[in-house]
Parts: sequence; structure tokens; C-alpha cells
Amino acid sequence: MIAIVNYDPEQSERIVRFLNEIEIPNRILINETEILNAKGIVLPNSHDLKDAIRRIHFKNLFSALRMCKKPILGIGNGMIMMCENTIPDNLNGFGFFDLTAQQLNHESKKEDLLMSIKFPSRMLNLAKDVNVKIEDVDYIVEENDYSSYMVQSNNKLISAFMERGNCFGTIINLIDSDDVGRLLFKKFFDISCS
Repeated sequence: MIAIVNYDPEQSERIVRFLNEIEIPNRILINETEILNAKGIVLPNSHDLKDAIRRIHFKNLFSALRMCKKPILGIGNGMIMMCENTIPDNLNGFGFFDLTAQQLNHESKKEDLLMSIKFPSRMLNLAKDVNVKIEDVDYIVEENDYSSYMVQSNNKLISAFMERGNCFGTIINLIDSDDVGRLLFKKFFDISCS
């Protein structure tokens, strides 16, 4: 069973509907014990990153998730939480990726972007170039050693998919990028159950 950490109910419900459609067992959880007993953990996108981090601290989940060794998939701002921190507002993340996420210039276009491969990923195996929809996020992570797929935005390569050990993060909207979402969630479930 995949645990979806419930700090943004609307986003959590979207993931549940999608996972149910592709027959991946899942539950929305906020209880530390139940989350840590799941095979894998999803950190969904959130429309308010500061509020999501506050809710995680309020439920005393921050330390437990930070020390968790199970597969974790962060989506949208869930991926941003997996970084060390953000600038300019210095929000502290879990540190799974020792990177700093930068605030997105709101003049950037939020549209379908062409994603390109940097190196093969054990989690995501796509053709060289594929169009994807990007989550509505306020922060980006530039190309780095953990990036296996990137998108170009405002003449900058930004990470679309990152991985480090059992930690995976993406800004791809997995629900609206249907085939990519199916592939990625199924692979995440396989890795979680192995």
C-alpha cells in the first residue's frame, strides 16, 4: 500500500482517484505509524508550500519522514520539500536532495514543456523527448547531479525528475500527463514492493 501524506486534501484526493483508476493500493494518511508502515510514501503537490510544511510539523511527521528509508515520491511542491531549503524565504525541507530550490519568476510560462533526458533513470524510462504538463509550483530546482529529466523554462534547464537512492521527485503533473503518470506510479509501486 502507498501512503499519501495528507497536508493538502484536494491534491491528495486527486492522487487517490488516479491510483485507484490504475489499481494501485493506496490510502491518504496523516498518522506517523501508518505512514511508516506503508510500502512507499507520496508527498503530493500543495498550493501552499509554507502551509504544507507547517501541517507536517504540526502532526509531528517532519523528523519521522526525514529519517524514513522507504521509497518516497515527491510531486510538485512535494519534490521541493525534499530539497534542503528554499530561497529567498529559507523554508527548511527534508534534505533528501542536498539542493536549494529557487523561487520561480511568476512571469515564467506555465504550459506544456518539452522534457529531455540527461541520463537513464531506474524509475522513469521515457523516449528522448516528450511533452509533459508541469505542476503549479512556486519554486524550481535547476539542473543538478540528481536530475535525470529536465525541461527548459526561460532559457534555463530545470529539473523535471530527480532521484537519489529511494527518493524520487518530479514537477511533472502526473495526472494530466496521463501515460507518464501511469508509468511513473506503477514503477514507484514496483520499487516500493521489492
